[in-house]
Amino acid sequence: MPGSRLQQFTPFIRSRIEQGLQANFIKELGIWATFVDKGHVEFALKVRPPLYQHHSFVHGGVVTTLADHTAGCAAITVAKE
Repeated sequence: MPGSRLQQFTPFIRSRIEQGLQANFIKELGIWATFVDKGHVEFALKVRPPLYQHHSFVHGGVVTTLADHTAGCAAITVAKE
């Protein structure tokens, strides 16, 4: 991961973040991590036509999933095991 400081975390926290990126729907959307630090996570995805709604904008469900997954992983980085 570019800009990642994932190695600073315990194996448990690292595995939670890595497993989250392997979730079927996350993989289907093509979401990847661009930055991970304590309390700060950035994910990205390539915008492409299958992710559009009928007016050619990225579907709200895609945006919401990206936001939810990013916030969840940021929370994991500061959570107690």
